[in-house]
Amino acid sequence: MACTAQGNRVYSGKVSGEKIETEKLKLSFLLGAYLCYGKACDNEIGKYRFFMTNAQNKSKLIADLLLKLGCRHIEYLVRSDYIPNGYYVTFTPSAKMQTVINEAERLREYISKIDTRDVEFTADGKKFILKEFPKLDDEELNKRMWKMLGK
Repeated sequence: MACTAQGNRVYSGKVSGEKIETEKLKLSFLLGAYLCYGKACDNEIGKYRFFMTNAQNKSKLIADLLLKLGCRHIEYLVRSDYIPNGYYVTFTPSAKMQTVINEAERLREYISKIDTRDVEFTADGKKFILKEFPKLDDEELNKRMWKMLGK
């Protein structure tokens, strides 16, 4: 287990529900899972679903956490007739889970607007640098261009 600069836990490897003890950790896990795998059901208002491939442990954990957080109508479906196997968890959210979903949708919208052209990753892919360029008017741009050209 590692920790972030803020002291939050970061786990890697096989997902274990035993590590997700507090309600805050449960909600945090479900927020991340919803960002990756969640969406509103197309044909049923008020219902949501998670869809994952080859993720039996994670999908079971999600269903278990949803139950513990008071969600209703939880359905767990495995599509083993496909390769890769598909795991669906559909549910009607509790008030707390609806708050998580709303936050996830807000974050998803924010993330979708990030201009990744201004992000540069390190060679190992673990860190990134946001490249910021000063906003210059046309006159200043022309001066700098002529200076670069040596004129």
